[in-house]
Amino acid sequence: MKKTIILIFLCLTIGCTEEQCFTPVGNHVVITGNRLQDTGRSSEEKNTLEEGDRISFFSQGGIEANNVPLTYSHGEWQHDNTLKWNESGETALLTAYYPYAASGITDFYENGQLKDILYTHQEAGYGKRITLQFGHLFSKVTFEAGEKLNQQIQHIDFTPSVQIESLDPLTREITLTDTPAPTFRLTNQPDGIYAFLIPPSENASIRITFTTGQGEQTLTTSPQTFESGRQYHYHFITKEKEAGIYTAEDFIAFTHLINGMEYEGRSLDEFGIQESGVTTYYLRNDITFSEEESKQVQPIGFLKSYGFPNRKTLAFKDCFDGQGHTLSNLQIITPQYTTYQGLFGNIGPTAIIRNLTLDNCSYTKDPSISREFYCSILAAWSEGTIINCHVKSCTINNLGYAGGIANTNAGRILNSSVNDMHFLGNSNICGGLCYQNNNSIINCYVTQCDFNNNPNVGGLCYNSSSNSELINCYLHIDSPKAASFGAFTNTGGSGLAIDQCYYAEDSNFEPVYDNKINFEIDYIHTFTPDFIVTDTGQSLLDALNDWVDDNQEAYDNQLLRWQAGDENTPCVHCQP
Repeated sequence: MKKTIILIFLCLTIGCTEEQCFTPVGNHVVITGNRLQDTGRSSEEKNTLEEGDRISFFSQGGIEANNVPLTYSHGEWQHDNTLKWNESGETALLTAYYPYAASGITDFYENGQLKDILYTHQEAGYGKRITLQFGHLFSKVTFEAGEKLNQQIQHIDFTPSVQIESLDPLTREITLTDTPAPTFRLTNQPDGIYAFLIPPSENASIRITFTTGQGEQTLTTSPQTFESGRQYHYHFITKEKEAGIYTAEDFIAFTHLINGMEYEGRSLDEFGIQESGVTTYYLRNDITFSEEESKQVQPIGFLKSYGFPNRKTLAFKDCFDGQGHTLSNLQIITPQYTTYQGLFGNIGPTAIIRNLTLDNCSYTKDPSISREFYCSILAAWSEGTIINCHVKSCTINNLGYAGGIANTNAGRILNSSVNDMHFLGNSNICGGLCYQNNNSIINCYVTQCDFNNNPNVGGLCYNSSSNSELINCYLHIDSPKAASFGAFTNTGGSGLAIDQCYYAEDSNFEPVYDNKINFEIDYIHTFTPDFIVTDTGQSLLDALNDWVDDNQEAYDNQLLRWQAGDENTPCVHCQP
């Protein structure tokens, strides 16, 4: 009997974290806060505790409590007034769990599967108001089956190698048994998504048994560490591969074929899937390119340049989905008869580039060519949508005009970033995200870029044309040596909108270098070395997320929330 061989690929989504704050009150214990911090989990899950919800509250130190029930009502956690700050003067180490369990936190499983338990574990200063911020106690595991495979699946049995024996409610320390968890079964899911919870643990694995019309097949995931509040994605594919780009050779073939060039023995059908008239090309793996392989990669699409009649305009008009994968060490070439250079030479108005990272990639102008170029790592000319894309540790060495993600943005760039970018050459006119912004840059950031001694620089973009916009972005870089430098844009046109954008207060540069243009200064903010917004006292993280929460409904594309980063990159996007 023929059996389907199933392979597994894994990616990790890290849940968001937010700072906690306390303000003084009296002897009575005042407790507020009902939000979840790890909203990287599915938006369909519970992400706030609601009116009437009850939690189990434990504390030691300045407050002593053992499974006190609290009920959320009118913005506070109500109790029977027995919770008091004692006379010890000590901080309170507190833990709370949802849902409330009258007999303690001992019942973890239902029908063989872990139940979702929310918790908070924090320290409160003596006599202070307490603000709770919850997270998921367990890890979420999601298995996604490809369409062809899922059509064959009748059910799947899952057996995690770990199960919970007990939980210390004060320390939230989980004790695991020496035996695997019970096996549970999930029947066929039409969307191919099979999700469940697993305890935080080290070197845990999951045994999986597929039942299809062809019989059964069992495999086990590689051991790994699972952490509280994080989400882990596995992808099932059959040996008969789903359409997509898996290798450097695949990528080379794709870039030729999408440009109308022949590539012996290959066709575009291998790399994409068409639905509702739109073809999406999928990157299925991380790919690292050799120097020789880089030379064979064609820029995707071309823009006809004045003076070069032999080169026609060809725009990429479809969707390229990187699926969170990374292209590394790619050296972008300079095609003959073109002036705009990038991995995507020309992105048309209907095109979408999403979920892609470029790491340690480079563009170096051919020194034998004297003319100036318009270049970028990801996109040279874009009229489409660039979303959830990141450029990191890349280099541009060019005589001309440069941008990190796009050279000229005539469409939208959302949820994207440039980190540790190096603009060399000492004569570039450059911008961290793009050289020229003619439309929208939303929910993006630029950090730790080296603009070298380039004379004219914009932290986010060099020039912003009339009626373009920069919204909910931040810049965090060392002071550049550029003679003219603007944090958000160097120059701009009338009607430029800079809305809720942030840069360091100790910078020695202006938000806009050419300050003769007409823009609204009230929506530009600075932040302290501790990443506190100077004029509001709010954390940079909270400020960015508040804008996302308030404006998501106004956008067709998902606006990613933010999570805490490090001292060099204070806020980073949560994964979709």
